[in-house]
Amino acid sequence: MHNISFEDWQKRIQNGLGKENWIVVYADIKSKYEVLSIYSALIPNDRVKTALRKKSWDIYKGGGQPGFGQHAPKFETVYLRFGNFDNIEPFIYYRYFYDIKQSYIEVSQEFIHYFNLYKDTLNGRYIEIEKDGNEENIIIMNEQEIKVKLINLKKYLAIKNSHLAIYFDIWRRSERTLEELGLKNKKEVITGEKYIYFLDIANSPVYSTKFKEQLESSSRLLGKKLIEGLQDFKPSLWEEYNKECYLDFIVGIDDDGKELYKSCNPHELEPSKYLLPVFFKREVLAKYYNRPEKYTIGDNYISCKSLWGLNMDNNHEDYIVVFLGDLGGSLSYKEQMY
Repeated sequence: MHNISFEDWQKRIQNGLGKENWIVVYADIKSKYEVLSIYSALIPNDRVKTALRKKSWDIYKGGGQPGFGQHAPKFETVYLRFGNFDNIEPFIYYRYFYDIKQSYIEVSQEFIHYFNLYKDTLNGRYIEIEKDGNEENIIIMNEQEIKVKLINLKKYLAIKNSHLAIYFDIWRRSERTLEELGLKNKKEVITGEKYIYFLDIANSPVYSTKFKEQLESSSRLLGKKLIEGLQDFKPSLWEEYNKECYLDFIVGIDDDGKELYKSCNPHELEPSKYLLPVFFKREVLAKYYNRPEKYTIGDNYISCKSLWGLNMDNNHEDYIVVFLGDLGGSLSYKEQMY
């Protein structure tokens, strides 16, 4: 049985909500004692203060579809991309087909396209293929819940100059009276930095429409919390190049027999240093041999589909030999580390 005072959710809203590694952007979960609804939308940064003045949702499940509206005073008809004048954009789209076809939920296609996410329908997830060929889950979804990885979400919000509003509407009930629970009737609006919600606790089954049978007491939590984008995210055509990292590799020994290291950054290597040989144990290829569906190993060459390719000497009896500059020029930082 749930605590109808919502102490758990109030703490979450005021502290952790929007800071977890995975953000729940949609939920529709029903049980005997609780009905939980979560929805989400993008609020332009210049509309944040307005959104935080009211506890109600700015857009509801199924809203945000393209349509038309009229401007005063001439009442000219204008096209509205998201069906509202505030430019509030759904992050989750509820597709309804009048019970003729089955309804379903979609995540913003712009978000999916921006990160070039692959839809893994079988496992209910969207995957980002990183440039080294590794796969990273970005969206995990089922019929009841959708979660999005925080870092991708905050990058997207920075790009869109928006906040993400996490809307929640939760109904709870109890078989015990408020007196038995040590509670009192309450109707209260609570506000804070980037959140506002309404708490209603009643010693009667006032929310019986949400449940099939009536119980002694019930409560409701309705409101929103806004999540801002990354503050230090500044998109640039050269952003990826500027953030590249390069490891140091052993390229020889000095007069005392100590190992000499040099960076594999191809942009800083003079031609004679670019071609310095780096030696690896032959076991290094095991990872690639074990994944033939992803990696191809040929004579003096290894590749990961069309993502990257690396020249190497794999005909040496004891070692795999690679030019220092090719390590930095062909491999991502993660692959260099391996």
